[in-house]
Amino acid sequence: MRVRRLFKYFQRPFPATAGFSPYRFPGLAAHLPMLFTCLLLGWFLCGRHSYLWPLMLIYLVVGLYVGRDWAILAHYNPLIMIGAWLALILILRYGPRLSVSTMRLGTWLPVMGLGISVVIVLLFAWHVSRHLDWFDDDSGKPEAK
Repeated sequence: MRVRRLFKYFQRPFPATAGFSPYRFPGLAAHLPMLFTCLLLGWFLCGRHSYLWPLMLIYLVVGLYVGRDWAILAHYNPLIMIGAWLALILILRYGPRLSVSTMRLGTWLPVMGLGISVVIVLLFAWHVSRHLDWFDDDSGKPEAK
């Protein structure tokens, strides 16, 4: 039962925008900034070492699905969309400094990129498990507890 809900969570990275879908507005205006923020963060942490490049898949998946969830929540609270754009601006402004400042760490840079990636995977797994606990598996509506 829980596995079916897990597959349903990952079924659509870009939900439908027809009718009264909460993804209809702001939709991509909140989704894409979170996707690019996650990809840039992954690039600044893992891009200098070619053996860490497979970790970019983690940042792609996290950006797709957390961006989708943020876009749906931004339908109800537009400040979330502003936060997504602010996060993108901050990573564009201070991301290269993160990459340059970690160069001073020398051999610790790959360990730091790997460690932060593991923390991001754990936080994403926690987010998905919370999302699965919030929704009923049949109707897709929040559970009444």
